[in-house]
Amino acid sequence: MKGIIRKNRNFIIVILLALLGNVLSFYSFRGKIKEEEIKYFKLNLKNYAKHKVLDTKLIIDDMINDLENIGKLVSEYGEFDTPEIIKMLQFSKELTYYDFIGVTDENGNACDNLGNKVNIADRSYFKKSIKGEVGLSGVISSKVENGKYVQIISYPIYSKKIKNKIIGVVYGVFHFKTIEKISNIKLENDENNKTYILDTSGTYINKFQNNDTDINFWQYLKEAKVNDKKIERIKNKFLSKKEGEFRYKKDGITYYGYYTPLREMKGYLVSESGDSLMKERVTLINELALTDEIVTIICFIVMLICVYLYNRRTTEDIKEAQKKADENIDILCTAAEHSNHMVFTYDNFYKEITLKTNFLTPLFDKKVIKAVPQSFIDKGIVAKESQDSLNDLFLNNYRRKNSEADIKVVVDGIESWYNILLLNTYDNYNRILTTIGIVANITEAKKKEKEIKRKLEVYDKLVENSLLYAKVDLKDNQVIEINGEETQLNLDRFLQDNILKNVKDEHLLFVLDKISVKNLNKVFLDQKELYEIEFLYKTNDIYKWVSCIIYKINIQDSLKVLFVINDIDSKKHQEIELKNRAEKDGLTGIYNATTLKNKINKILISNRENEIKQVFVLLDLDNYKRLNDTLGHWCGDQVLIEVATMLRSKFRASDIIGRLGGDEFVLLLTNITSYFDAERLIEDLRSSLEKTYTNETKEVKITASIGVAVAPDDGFTFEELYKKADKALYQAKKMGKNSYFRYRDGN
Repeated sequence: MKGIIRKNRNFIIVILLALLGNVLSFYSFRGKIKEEEIKYFKLNLKNYAKHKVLDTKLIIDDMINDLENIGKLVSEYGEFDTPEIIKMLQFSKELTYYDFIGVTDENGNACDNLGNKVNIADRSYFKKSIKGEVGLSGVISSKVENGKYVQIISYPIYSKKIKNKIIGVVYGVFHFKTIEKISNIKLENDENNKTYILDTSGTYINKFQNNDTDINFWQYLKEAKVNDKKIERIKNKFLSKKEGEFRYKKDGITYYGYYTPLREMKGYLVSESGDSLMKERVTLINELALTDEIVTIICFIVMLICVYLYNRRTTEDIKEAQKKADENIDILCTAAEHSNHMVFTYDNFYKEITLKTNFLTPLFDKKVIKAVPQSFIDKGIVAKESQDSLNDLFLNNYRRKNSEADIKVVVDGIESWYNILLLNTYDNYNRILTTIGIVANITEAKKKEKEIKRKLEVYDKLVENSLLYAKVDLKDNQVIEINGEETQLNLDRFLQDNILKNVKDEHLLFVLDKISVKNLNKVFLDQKELYEIEFLYKTNDIYKWVSCIIYKINIQDSLKVLFVINDIDSKKHQEIELKNRAEKDGLTGIYNATTLKNKINKILISNRENEIKQVFVLLDLDNYKRLNDTLGHWCGDQVLIEVATMLRSKFRASDIIGRLGGDEFVLLLTNITSYFDAERLIEDLRSSLEKTYTNETKEVKITASIGVAVAPDDGFTFEELYKKADKALYQAKKMGKNSYFRYRDGN
């Protein structure tokens, strides 16, 4: 026995000190609990008295308001004992706290809600109300129900026709304990709680609970040995119509009271509560505390004995389990070295990581890492959206058998993702023995996951509100899904039945080329992700502009794409209209000067390397200014429109026609094999433009002078050809107008 004590001496000393500390802290705790309980109970008594008064006052105010409203209704009728009045009183009684409601005329002749009639002219409350005051009776015997004691509140009825004239009184009868019963503020059963009403002299108007309140309130306080100065202060507050609290002691019981004025009744509502229940509760607390203290000491001793025996028994078990855990960690580390995974152990108590593998990462940058997970966050490389997951993983690991989180790390703007798995091993008593951590780099998997998510979002956006969509395997030349339904259909058949047969003829060759398998394979193998063409497509027997979007879904063993047909008709027409406004001359509808230059330069550049001729024609109307001055600008505008219309009708769609400004027009006759062919067209144009315009008294003849330059002989740009055609035009004018002239070097 001595050997056991000597061996566990320190343990026994710790037990005894802990026991002594427990006893001392328990005594201190009991004293504080008792002190706080007394404070709380006193505050509770004060609050009870205050809230009891205020709650009861609200009830009385409601009862007075009810009478006031009934009086207004009676004033509307103008009579006091009709069936309508009785019916109205019956209805009103059900909505109030009153047992009976009655009305009287100015002589005291009363009629209540049951039709009972009695004269109350001798009652004090009637006398008060007939003078314009709110009346409250003391506890009186009921004139209607013999043997019952009631109180009555009365209120004057004012004439509707004559201002401030009192024509009667409305009164409500209630059992003298009614107000006490309907108040919402309750306290545990205690005979020392009471509520009462005083008049201005301190005389009790009613008695709710006690029978010892027959004397004057001030006299009662004196008998309770309340200080005269305190009584005087309360009186002064009463007289100033203020509310407040008071306290006095009688027969060993301290009473806490609260009072508030009842202004309309010229009285005061008072409530007080005694502390006898508090003293009983303090005694009970002392008894319970002592019992709990004894039980706690016994339990503490038993618990320490059990802990000692338990620890002695489990020490060897823990050593054996730890040995097995270490062996498992060694096996895991060997496997991790061959799979580029990291292995570590984590101490849940000290928040410390010890790496078991040799390679490091930006997050796990040393063999021993302390203050985990805060030290990870302090590095500044853990992404903000991963910090909560990291904290939860390590701080709450002890709550779970396994914990796992994906953590995002950002170093020099480069993102990396790590999956951290924590595995708890337990001893035979279900206590955490070791926590093993495994770290895997999942950056590539996260990139693929992000890409899949992005593609799904694009997919959903593309097919939303589409006319048609289909998933296609280009390698197998198969359609595998149409409008969300799985299918197996040859791609050529699908294209013919669903797209090509509805394409407008003028766009058919273009669409055939662009959506061919050969072209699509070329486009997507060049790393393009999305491909789009626009064309006219028949839907509901109407040709509309649509876009065909072809979106690459994936490229692994096969190339899968998504065909989506969307209605863009409205948008396309807006684009065309805007383009026309930007490109066309507002008066004539042919190209304006800016568009004319751009288009001609584009054609000249694209044909610079070949020998095909492009004929540049500069046309100016003769006598146009005189026509404007003679026949008016309206006529001049009509001439310009006619010229533009004629130019469009005489030349090909591939030729460029535009107006530079005023009466000056430009044509580019494209891909001309022989100048003589162009010369014939120009002569025909000159002849067609010769026309006389008249009004009633005047006439003006319009002809055209034309200058011609040829590319590439005379230049490769609009500016070069314009300068030379302008010189040729000058020669045509000089020759007498109404002619054309081709530019020659030196001429």
